[in-house]
Amino acid sequence: MHSKRDLTTYKIIILGESYVGKTSIARRFVNDEFDTSLFSTIGIDLLKKIVKVDDTEVKLDIWDTAGQERFHSITKSYYRSADGIILVFDLLDLKSFDCIDRWFEGIYTETDRSVPIFLVGNKYDEAEHKKDFVLDVFEEKARNMNVEFFVTSAKNGLNIELLFSRMAEELSRNENVLGTPINDVKFEVKTKKKSKLWKKCC
Repeated sequence: MHSKRDLTTYKIIILGESYVGKTSIARRFVNDEFDTSLFSTIGIDLLKKIVKVDDTEVKLDIWDTAGQERFHSITKSYYRSADGIILVFDLLDLKSFDCIDRWFEGIYTETDRSVPIFLVGNKYDEAEHKKDFVLDVFEEKARNMNVEFFVTSAKNGLNIELLFSRMAEELSRNENVLGTPINDVKFEVKTKKKSKLWKKCC
């Protein structure tokens, strides 16, 4: 067993417009909690969690960023050292989805194209009950950008563990930590309880 200081650490940046649920996603994963009274993040917040990919423990440093325009110059400085990026929009707010191209432009300007990017539509617990709600346009965007697409709900935990488990897998694969085929990788995430998993992927 490695000590915490010996663990491989991956820096994951969560990006997206204000109030799409970035902080709620991070806190649901790290602390298994959901708080409806959260305010918009000011600047950058850091959360940490240790997960297992097969028999190897790795530490995820999860950087929760502010979505407001005035903080973009600050958050962009964190892109350059990111190992993985989670880009979040609100399934109920098409304006947040319309901003996705601008976020991708910033990401590709500041990072290497090999950095894994996941596109996440949050608040599915509410969106699924809306009349005529469909995922086609979001899935098409993910396909066009050649990234994986997830729907999540920070409120009920839907796909939150899966999202970060897949990211841990992808980062470990990029670092050649395990040296095993991707289909053979199994996950163990240290959480208090498991959530139902549902995923839409490109």
